[in-house]
Amino acid sequence: MSHEILTHMPAQLRKHATDKMECETPGQFDLMNACKNLNMGKSNNSSKVPLTNDALGALLEICRDWLSDRNFGKVTAAKSVLIRHELDYVPVDPRDRRHEVKFPASLAHYLSGEKAQGESPEILADLERCTWSKTSTQGRVRYATLTWMLKNAEACSIHLSGAVQRSGKRFLTTYQPAWEETGRLIDKYEKAAAVADQAPAEVEVIEDQELADNDDQEPEGEAAPVQAGKSVGPVPENWVFMAENADTPTAQAWWRRKVESWGR
Repeated sequence: MSHEILTHMPAQLRKHATDKMECETPGQFDLMNACKNLNMGKSNNSSKVPLTNDALGALLEICRDWLSDRNFGKVTAAKSVLIRHELDYVPVDPRDRRHEVKFPASLAHYLSGEKAQGESPEILADLERCTWSKTSTQGRVRYATLTWMLKNAEACSIHLSGAVQRSGKRFLTTYQPAWEETGRLIDKYEKAAAVADQAPAEVEVIEDQELADNDDQEPEGEAAPVQAGKSVGPVPENWVFMAENADTPTAQAWWRRKVESWGR
């Protein structure tokens, strides 16, 4: 049985999962069934619900979508779940893994969305979700964003001085180990995906080779009937030759039948 995460579930999210969510993935079905099993109906009370990893992933996707909703209640419910459980989820693709970061205001300018203009939408979205204050910044970012942050922090640690340089060095020391760990997971994931992608092609090549090898083999037993009424002109000389000189009696008989069927 897979490990389950006891998850805080606001009533608004629970009702959405049971009444409005259109399930397409196993995780979404798991989420819906787990919420229905609570038998809480229209209750407005929050609850704790055991969720599989896939179900938690489906819940987090809903929460991230709700962050931009105009309904304040949805935003509040989404934030409460993300704060508690976003780091509990283990994504299939390690590139989606979240890393919690925090850095002082001295480094904030160099790791800001303004400095990231022109970078991928993924990086910009992660930076937008961070909490920026006068004293420090904190948030949860994916591998691509952490890579970008480390690159800029390294530049600060080399080319600048004072508080910014110290903050850059501290950022590298604190978050590079987690970045390296995720990088190793990504390498394993991509190699496994490459092997999975190659497998069907290899099978197809083997099957094609087997068919080709079978074509080169001598015919055995009864041959498939030859289509009638499509042969014109004299019997091909190589057919006649093979009917008399094929390596085995079975092959000679097969070629004789082809000769006899010529012109039918």
